[in-house]
Amino acid sequence: MEHAGQAHFGIAAASYHHVLCERRGVLADVAVEDLAQTAAGLTARTGFEITPSGQVSRGRCLRCRTG
Repeated sequence: MEHAGQAHFGIAAASYHHVLCERRGVLADVAVEDLAQTAAGLTARTGFEITPSGQVSRGRCLRCRTG
């Protein structure tokens, strides 16, 4: 995984997904269970089934969205 131009590697005790702020480069972990709940909500609303996997979702962190 690359973050702010540096490669990061590690072994996780639990499954998780990454969220990355496109503006500041802040990287955070999201439990796969939390992502699965979000995916289930999207499936209920759109009919599209999403399979969460160990990838990176990009967006803006709270600080960037409100500041």
